[in-house]
Amino acid sequence: MIGSATGVTLKNLHKVFEPDVTVVDGLDLTIESGKFTALLGPSGCGKTTILRMIGGLEEPDLGEIGFSSESPTTAFCFQEPRLLPWRSVRGNVGLPLELAKVGKPARSAAVDAAIDLVGLADAAQRLPAALSGGMRMRTALARSLVTDPGLLLLDEPFASLDEVTRFRLDEEVSRLVRSRDATVLIVTHSIAEAVFLADEVVVLSDRPARIMGRFNVDFAVRNVGLRVTPAFAEISSRVYEALRSGMEDVS
Repeated sequence: MIGSATGVTLKNLHKVFEPDVTVVDGLDLTIESGKFTALLGPSGCGKTTILRMIGGLEEPDLGEIGFSSESPTTAFCFQEPRLLPWRSVRGNVGLPLELAKVGKPARSAAVDAAIDLVGLADAAQRLPAALSGGMRMRTALARSLVTDPGLLLLDEPFASLDEVTRFRLDEEVSRLVRSRDATVLIVTHSIAEAVFLADEVVVLSDRPARIMGRFNVDFAVRNVGLRVTPAFAEISSRVYEALRSGMEDVS
C-alpha cells in the first residue's frame, strides 16, 4: 500500500449545489508533487468542497482533476476524528489496512509504526472515550498515515482543539509529513496554521472561490520559535491582506 508523492492539477473546476449556490466557478490550480500546500479562505468559500472533489468524495459539475500518479494512494483526516467507539486506538488505526485485506503480520507492523509515530504507544489499547481531544486527533492522523499515502488531505483536523494543543499538533504534523514521500493539502481558516505548516499558501476569496494570492513559504525549520519571528509575522501579514481583499464584506 506504499504510495509515492502525487501532484494534483485542477482545470476549469465548477461545482454548484442546489438551489443554485455556486461554490467553485472555473478554478485552475496546480498542487506540486511532494509539497505541503494550504488552502486558506473564509467560511463557506468552497475549500472543503475542493478537497472532497480531489479526494473523490464529490464530483465536479465541470472541469478536470488530474494526478501525476496513475493510481494515487489517498488518505483523509477530517475535522472530527470519526473513530469507531468500540475499537481501541490500535483497532481504529488498523481499519484501512483491514479493509484493504493486508495480511495480519504486515498490518500489525504498520499499525505499531503509525501509533509510535504519533506518540500513542502507551494508549494503544484504550477506547476513544478514554482519550483526550488531542489524542483522538492523533489516532485519526495515525489512521491516515498507516497506508503511507502519496496524497494526504487534511480538512481542518485541529479546528475544535484549544490553541495550545493545536499548535503542538501542528508541530507534530510538520515533523511527521515532512519525513515522508507525500503531497499534503490542508484546508484551514487559520493564517498562523497555514504559514507554519505549508510550503505554499493558496488564499481563496469568498464564494465562489477564486485565487487571491499564492505565497511561497520557505522556512528551513518549523519549530515552536518560528511563530514569534519577524519573518513569520511578515508573511502572515501579506497572507492576511490577500484574505481580507477576497472577502465581500470588509469593515
